[in-house]
Amino acid sequence: MSEEIKLPSFIQIFGLQPVQNGTSKTGRAYSIQKASCQLLDEEGVQMQVAILRLPAADVGNIKPGIYRPAFGLRIDYQNNEVAPVLLSLTPMPTRQSPAAAAAAKS
Repeated sequence: MSEEIKLPSFIQIFGLQPVQNGTSKTGRAYSIQKASCQLLDEEGVQMQVAILRLPAADVGNIKPGIYRPAFGLRIDYQNNEVAPVLLSLTPMPTRQSPAAAAAAKS
C-alpha cells in the first residue's frame, strides 16, 4: 500500500520582495513579485519554507498573513506539458484571542 501524500492547505507569507517590472522578448510589459513563505497543513503545522512567485493579479496587493491557495492547470507552451499553476491567494481571517474578542465587544 502506498503512503498518503500530504499536501499543503495554507500559505503563510512573512516577507515580500519588491515588485520587479520588465519587458518580455515580445515587447509585453510584466510585473513579478516573490514572497518568503511557509506551507502549512490543514491544522496549521509547518511543512516547508520556500519562496513563492505571486500570481499576476496579486502582485503588489499581498500583505504578510495566511492565505488559502487556489491552483489550476496550464500548458507550458515551451515543452507542451501540463503543469500546475497558482491562480490566486485568498486571505484567511485572523483569529483573535478570547481577551481581544471580549474587549472588542465592549
